[in-house]
Amino acid sequence: MIKHFELDDKMRVLLFEGASMAELMEEIRREWSKQNITDCSVEDKMSQCIMQMVTLKIQSILKLCEGVPMPSYIPEPVFLDSASIVALLRCIYEEVFIFHNIFATEQGLEKTVLVDLWKIKGLNNQIFEENDVSTDLCNGDSYLKKFDVPIEEKKKQVADLKCEIEQLCEQLDITDDALKKIYTQTVKQKRSIKGYEFVKKDGKIVDFILVDLAKSPEKLFGIKKLNALYRLLSTHSHPTYAGLVKFGTMYNNGGDLQLLKLAIESICILTAIFINDFLDTVKNGNTIRERLTFENKRKLNVYPKVK
Repeated sequence: MIKHFELDDKMRVLLFEGASMAELMEEIRREWSKQNITDCSVEDKMSQCIMQMVTLKIQSILKLCEGVPMPSYIPEPVFLDSASIVALLRCIYEEVFIFHNIFATEQGLEKTVLVDLWKIKGLNNQIFEENDVSTDLCNGDSYLKKFDVPIEEKKKQVADLKCEIEQLCEQLDITDDALKKIYTQTVKQKRSIKGYEFVKKDGKIVDFILVDLAKSPEKLFGIKKLNALYRLLSTHSHPTYAGLVKFGTMYNNGGDLQLLKLAIESICILTAIFINDFLDTVKNGNTIRERLTFENKRKLNVYPKVK
């Protein structure tokens, strides 16, 4: 049974901290945009776009924390929709992990290879979707294709990216087996999101592996046991029997507030990880970091270590 909720003082303090981290992220993005709006790489522009996506989802969670009214209730109480909060948190986690994996783990040629593979994945998914979508869906031509790039142009972009990857890989110290695995990813038609990892030995790339989202927390946080975090988020996000049972029982044992606490604490940690990655990778990022207040620098240093 869903029940009306009230937040205690400790939870309100935690919510304030989550909101302050979102404000810090937007403040950094605006400062970076003022410095680099006409003079930055495509990768940096994509980075600040991902930052906006993460910030909006955090703001949506904070709005949900105020409570959601149910229709036809008089007087109108509000309820904590923890399941929706966790679903949004899962999206935030995926964006933070993918940004960390694609944009922040490697530099130089290897980073460009990862970004190109990520672009190919997205373009291929769009191409496959256009082949599947009915022209009647959302008025077909008038809506789905109004702001889109023609499919032939997407195929050309994919071909160009494949050529660039081949040229980049010729400059890498890499085994034939690892090279083959990279090339395989340029033609993969699976739509599921994956991370990538170069495996190196004495500086030489000896393997290239995929990182499943279910095992990605170990890569992001460096702690294997935190792989359970993504499973938890998925359980509450999917319409499975397990998800239904958890939804049906969490309002009876305080689980809704426990999930809220997990969500806000996770926001603080994930936001700090994202900001650090952003400032480490974009042009003039270190300059912006140096201008941060002592307290904000402390948060960016402390929160990623809280596991």
